[in-house]
Amino acid sequence: MAERAAIWPALWLALFCWGSGAACAAGPPKVASVSLCGDQYLMMLADPKQVASLSHQSLSPLSYFSKHAASFPQNRGSVEELILSDVDLVVLNAYGDTQLKRILRKFGIDYFELPVGESVGDVEETVIDLSRKLDREAEGRRLVRQIRQRMAAVSRETEGEEKPFALYFRSDGGGAGAGTFVDDAIRAAGFRNLQRELGKKGWGTLPLEQAVMTPPDVFVTSFFDAPYQSVRRLFRHNPVFWELVQKGKLVQVPGKLWPCSSPLLVNAVELLARTHHEIGTGHVEVSHDRR
Repeated sequence: MAERAAIWPALWLALFCWGSGAACAAGPPKVASVSLCGDQYLMMLADPKQVASLSHQSLSPLSYFSKHAASFPQNRGSVEELILSDVDLVVLNAYGDTQLKRILRKFGIDYFELPVGESVGDVEETVIDLSRKLDREAEGRRLVRQIRQRMAAVSRETEGEEKPFALYFRSDGGGAGAGTFVDDAIRAAGFRNLQRELGKKGWGTLPLEQAVMTPPDVFVTSFFDAPYQSVRRLFRHNPVFWELVQKGKLVQVPGKLWPCSSPLLVNAVELLARTHHEIGTGHVEVSHDRR
C-alpha cells in the first residue's frame, strides 16, 4: 500500500504537466530505456546526466556497455518505475508493449520506438532520429560520420578482392538471409552470404544438409558464447555442424555486437573484414571452440 500511495504524487504531476502544457522539464529530456538495444543507443548518444535508468539487461553478458551501465539505475520496464523516475522520454523496441505505450501517452510521457533496421544505413537514420529526440543532434551526426568513415575504410580494404562465401548460424540453429542486418554486415565485410545466394530471406535457418552440399568458405557464428542454456540452443553441440566447421574456417562474432541493429554493427563488420583479409593472405586462424 505504501508503494502504491507513493506513486500518486508523481502521477498527479504527470497529469498536470500533460493537461496544462506547463513547462515541467527544462533542458534535454530525461530518458529511460527498457530494452538492451535502447541501452546501447543511449550509452552512445545521451548525456549521462539525462539518463534516468537503463533496462536490467544492460548488465547482462550481451551488453557491450555492461561495465559503464553499472553506474546507472536499472529498471524492469514497469510503468510505475518510469513514472516515478519522472522521465520525459522512454526508448522502446519496435512493436513494444501496446499497453505501456498507451499509459505513457496518458501521462504525457513521450516514447521512441527503435525500428527493426535491416542495414547500417537504417542504423544511421535511427541515430539521427533518436538524437533529435534527445536534443543531441550534433552528437548523432558525429556518430554517423564515424560509422561512415569506418565502413568506408572496410570497403577500401576489400575492394577488388575475391568474395568468399560465408554462412551464419546462431546457437539455436537460426540463420540470416536477405533483408537482415547480419546479411548486410556479412556483405559489407566483403563476403557473399550463402543463405542470400540460395534465395533465403529473413531470419530462417538453412538446413545443414544444404551446407553439406554447398559448403561455405567461412562459418560465422554468434551467441554461442551466451551463458544461457536451453533446448533451442542445443545446436551449438551439433556434431554434423562441427564436422563441417573442421573442413572450413570459423569466425565467432560476440553476440553483444549485434543483439539488434545498432551502431555497434560496424564493430561486427570490422571483425568480419579482418577474417576476409586473413583468408586473402592465407593466415586465417581457425577456431573450433564449441562454447
